[in-house]
Amino acid sequence: MRILLSISLVLFGNALLAQTPKQWESYGDKSKEEGDHYGAAIYYHKAVVIDEDNPALWLKYGMELKAYNDYDRAEEAFQAAWDKHLLMDQQVSQFWLATMQKHNGHYRKAFVNFDDFYQNYPNRTSFLVQKAKQEAISCRWAMSHQTDSSNFKLENVEDAVSSEYSEFSPYLMPDRSLLFTSLRFQKKSNGQELMKEDEDQKIWLYKALWKDSAWEEVVAFDTVLNPEHQNFGNACPSPDGKRMYYSLCDDHFNCSIWKAELAADGSWGNAEPLNTMVNEAGSNNTQAQAVEIDGKEILFFSSNRLRGRGGMDIWYSTYDERRKAFSKPRNMGKNVNTPGDEICPFWLADSNHLYFSSDWHEGYGGFDVFMTKGTLNSLYRPKNMGLGINTSANDLYFKRFSEQGLSFLTSNRKGSISLKGQTCCNDIYMAKEIPIEKVEVVKEPDPVVLKEEKLEEELEVVKDLLPLSLYFHNDQPNPRSWSTTTDLSYKEAFGDYHSMLEEYVTANRHIAKHHETDSMVEATRLFFKEDVEGGINKLDQVMEMVKHQLTSGHQIELTIKGFASPLARSDYNHNLTERRIMSLVNYFERYDDGFFMKYISAAEGKAQLILKEEPFGESTAATHISDDRDDHRRSVYGLTAAKERRIEIIRINQLR
Repeated sequence: MRILLSISLVLFGNALLAQTPKQWESYGDKSKEEGDHYGAAIYYHKAVVIDEDNPALWLKYGMELKAYNDYDRAEEAFQAAWDKHLLMDQQVSQFWLATMQKHNGHYRKAFVNFDDFYQNYPNRTSFLVQKAKQEAISCRWAMSHQTDSSNFKLENVEDAVSSEYSEFSPYLMPDRSLLFTSLRFQKKSNGQELMKEDEDQKIWLYKALWKDSAWEEVVAFDTVLNPEHQNFGNACPSPDGKRMYYSLCDDHFNCSIWKAELAADGSWGNAEPLNTMVNEAGSNNTQAQAVEIDGKEILFFSSNRLRGRGGMDIWYSTYDERRKAFSKPRNMGKNVNTPGDEICPFWLADSNHLYFSSDWHEGYGGFDVFMTKGTLNSLYRPKNMGLGINTSANDLYFKRFSEQGLSFLTSNRKGSISLKGQTCCNDIYMAKEIPIEKVEVVKEPDPVVLKEEKLEEELEVVKDLLPLSLYFHNDQPNPRSWSTTTDLSYKEAFGDYHSMLEEYVTANRHIAKHHETDSMVEATRLFFKEDVEGGINKLDQVMEMVKHQLTSGHQIELTIKGFASPLARSDYNHNLTERRIMSLVNYFERYDDGFFMKYISAAEGKAQLILKEEPFGESTAATHISDDRDDHRRSVYGLTAAKERRIEIIRINQLR
């Protein structure tokens, strides 16, 4: 991906009006190939204005708006693509619509679309499906943490530092000069069509000096180190100040970490890449930070190298004094790294805190800033830094300098100085910590009304999770019984069922036609992971929200419907579905040390939690499902039959 560059447009009347949607699309395709997302978006927009019912064009337009972070217009474009989509490969527009809705702080809308995409996207092995599931969880988290805040006051570092382009990766030096990376001082070209900027303009490292309570005298950090044909930035000194670590990246932002040495005259030289232990071939290695821990120099950095946990991960490497080189890097572990991207590490040595940004952990936007603490080999679960530090946009490069009492942050939040929309470009923000005892407590207006609004929103979230399906093995619980009751809870039934995964895999492998064996096995494993496991996980989420409704004084009614495969008689299946519903009632009664009991077993007419039952028998099962008692592979273990053996929470009502 090339740098996002400024472009200019000179229109010449009739010549432009004569273009067809296909021609505008081809211009957009060419600009996209060249990395000019802003220009491509303008071309695609001209195409959709003429051909507004073309979902493929709307999708292309939205993707280019997304590429330079124009969240508002991207949401509109993806909404149009999703509303008009016809083909399966255009369903991805729903995922990107949800992503933009989250960036714009529309968390409930984003949750609905993420959850629907996760449930219905046909390519179940797609990373987007896994990502959508996590984003749905993140949206629920964001909705319940919109009153959280950090004890930091942020100010845009304007003065001479900020421009209408992008500034990022700040580092405060001991002399209070500020190193930062920037794309600036662009040259502009004019012509009859959209033009890219001069390709010689690159991302460079700059230094701002602090004078008279303002940042002044912005200059290129070092003309020797600033290369003419590469992107140069993300600088950080070694703990002793004798070396400078930085990133060199090509036009596609494939980076390697370099070092330069400080000469006696104060200049930097002897620039060279770090060894292949750090700069592993074929991987992107960047955003280095060097710090001293227990007398050793440790280099933290972000990389998508092999043996990671997915995307960009945070790694660290120890400097070997004897070999004068860094050792084999180690991954920061599962508490930090995820299937998504973790970037911008910053270790605060005086308190053993690690700050980093992630687009996977539960947060408000794309990338949020997180904090964890501990040792290199044992870190706690990360904590979101809260609103103020984080927004629904991208928040990156949080760096805290204890001696100076300052922290810095990079963000494309609304309010940043921008050239191509409210959220296109990164600015650097200075964060000053507010002593807790001085934090002004603002009284919320009408807290009773606000509480009820939150409860109503929470109830809508539960409704969006319904119908919630819970699955059972054949004739469970209490097989070969005509009883309508059981002492087992759904948790026990789930455990027994889940332990039979390999039996189901084997049976479905035999059922499948030869050329469909692999896909049938994969479908069986996905059913157990996403439907069977996913059902009980979703159930626990619903129960926690129902707890909140009950403790707030509301009366809640849940309607539970039963299903069964057609292997037995309808009257038997009717009793079986009643046992299955009873197992869920038992689960409620035993959940969290019997929390729900007082709400279920109150005097007649006064119960706050009502579990309404709708048992069904064979009559509800689809007619194509096998009921052959002699072919258990299909009638018991076949996926079509397995999916019928379930109960569903189909409705939730707030009665008072």
